[in-house]
Amino acid sequence: MIKAILFDMDGILMDSEKHYMEGTITWMRRLGYTGSKESVYRLIGTSMKTTYQMIYDMFEGKYTIEELKRANEDYFYREHVLQADLLMFDGVKEALEELVSVGLKLGLCSASPKHTIVRNLEAMNLTSYFDVVLCGDDFHESKPNPAIYLSAAKALRVEPCECIVYEDSELGIMAGVNANMFTVARIDQRYGQNQQQADLLVKDIQSLVTYIKHNVLHLYGH
Repeated sequence: MIKAILFDMDGILMDSEKHYMEGTITWMRRLGYTGSKESVYRLIGTSMKTTYQMIYDMFEGKYTIEELKRANEDYFYREHVLQADLLMFDGVKEALEELVSVGLKLGLCSASPKHTIVRNLEAMNLTSYFDVVLCGDDFHESKPNPAIYLSAAKALRVEPCECIVYEDSELGIMAGVNANMFTVARIDQRYGQNQQQADLLVKDIQSLVTYIKHNVLHLYGH
């Protein structure tokens, strides 16, 4: 019996991957990065620690990790500020309301830092829908390690087999699969993410809700 839905944030609640990818490529080019966009796309779904280590490797040690952090923060906090409410996917709030109304517990499991998650949820007015919010800072290992999803299930007092994971990135999908949870992926072919390990592919969050209503909830008398 499905009792909980566990969500990623970026690329799931809001179309922030485009914002981050375009911005990251811009500031990296300013520092002299000459590699491919596809190499930068590999950052999608990674924790901030892993992100900076990968960028450090792309620059072959030309800059320290602290210098890269400063360049990233200067760009995104001064020039290219994310406005979560403007990037939120259509129908997200209505979908969350519908899931909550049928008694499902909701969790947010994102690799982003806690302060970023809190700020974005508040901007989108979504904070109240989630029973638990976990971030990449809470764990030593990031996705595809399943720890964040297993911890969310434990916090919600449900079993992994009672959870559905909703993801978009290859690493996130693998984390859901590794947690032995039914894993649904939002179709997005822009950044070369392999989504084939997902149990189900859907076009948007409303399609996920429709699937749950037609294929899950009716089995339990909802």
